[in-house]
Amino acid sequence: MATPNETKDKFWTALSTFFTDLVTLDVVTMTGDISLTVDDVSGFQNIMANLKEKTADLKTVAVSHHEIDYDAAMFIKQNLDDDEKEILKLHLETVKSAQEMRNKVVELATNALKLLA
Repeated sequence: MATPNETKDKFWTALSTFFTDLVTLDVVTMTGDISLTVDDVSGFQNIMANLKEKTADLKTVAVSHHEIDYDAAMFIKQNLDDDEKEILKLHLETVKSAQEMRNKVVELATNALKLLA
């Protein structure tokens, strides 16, 4: 069983990680052929680890990086074919949804901190 200090340290580490993750948003959209088993797709970190180990023919269509202060960088593959243009639309929709969710989480965290003050 964890000691009170270990529990407190774990809490503050988790909170720090939460806020670190909150200040940036990265979306990478790829297309290609991937062969994964059911066991390979149990959680995002596991999927990414398995993608690195598996033979896959992947091409990056778009990469977006956004900071909490709205600084952003976006890279989009040149000469997109029609399928890739549709994938890019999905990428942009995903970025928009993720930004909206992050803004709501920031609002929630800010309100929670106000309650603690």
